[in-house]
Formats: sequence, C-alpha cells, structure tokens
Amino acid sequence: MAHYARVVHGYVTDVIVADKSFINNFPKESDVKWIETCPCTFEGKLISNDCECKTPLRMNYAGVGGTYNEELDAFIPPKEYPSWMFDINTCTYIPRIPKPNDGQFWDWNESKLCWELFE
Repeated sequence: MAHYARVVHGYVTDVIVADKSFINNFPKESDVKWIETCPCTFEGKLISNDCECKTPLRMNYAGVGGTYNEELDAFIPPKEYPSWMFDINTCTYIPRIPKPNDGQFWDWNESKLCWELFE
C-alpha cells in the first residue's frame, strides 16, 4: 500500500492509502491526477527510518490545500504568511528572517514581519 494525492489543476484535494491497482481503476478524468507521495518526506529528506519509502519522494508529503508543481515534481505545502518566500531547495515557504534557535517558543508576527517570543 502506498499514499496517493489526488491533484486537480495543481491543487491537492485528497490523500489516500491504496494499492496501485486501485488507483489505476479510477475513471480517467482529464483534470485529475493521482500522484504517489511519501509520509516520511519533508524538505527533500526522509524524516523517519521506520518508513516504507526508502528514499525521499517529491520533496514533501502531500497535504490537502497544498499544491503539486509538475516542473519540479514536488509537493508544496500552503504558504503560511504572505511575506514568506518560496525556497526552491526545500519546496517550502520560509520567513525572510530565520527563526531564533535558542530553545524558546517563537511566533511569527506578520504585521511587524518579525519573530516574537510566545507567551
């Protein structure tokens, strides 16, 4: 069994676990594609050794609301904030200012375009 994303006009609308034969038996629709995805793939890396996938697949695990970029052959999660930029190396959106890595909890403030300590 594998994970498949239903992609309509580039947007992920569903993610299911199924056999390839099940996917192949769906009626063909011109605007719908079923594309395999791996639940252990994030930013082009495997995030778990306990995964059926042996190599990263399509940069990120597909998620409803995300997109699939055919040119990059990559699933891209939704953009969290308007100011964040697309990072082609990870196929994710990132802030212009890196999140502090000091063990504290930080939250992005979009109106101020900065990280603020979460209280």
